[in-house]
Amino acid sequence: MGRKAKYSKELKLEIVKKYLKGESISVLAREYGIPNNHGKTITLWVHKYQVYGDLAFEYSNKNKSYSKELKHQVITDYLNGVDSFEGLANKYNVSTVEIVRQWVIKYNKGIEIKDYDPKGDVYTMK
Repeated sequence: MGRKAKYSKELKLEIVKKYLKGESISVLAREYGIPNNHGKTITLWVHKYQVYGDLAFEYSNKNKSYSKELKHQVITDYLNGVDSFEGLANKYNVSTVEIVRQWVIKYNKGIEIKDYDPKGDVYTMK
């Protein structure tokens, strides 16, 4: 089962559209009670909206899964300087920037990048 979004898609759309009409991120963050972490949250919403339009904030009741090939493509693009974590998350429709960042970290640590497995990683005590 997927996670419930902290902010509704209607609220996100309202804020993004106000921003695109010229309102500042700091004013919008204060007005709607959104943490102004240097404008990062609203900026990510704006980028996602610019890529996917009104469908950018559709809610799914299950977690997304990504193929091993897609993960490798995203990692390769990042390491080759094609785009930032945020840009690649938007380009490849990855649900959050943090997922892209974790893929790159795992790859750089030499951890094998695998297809989605709903059982998760199994750890054994040594």
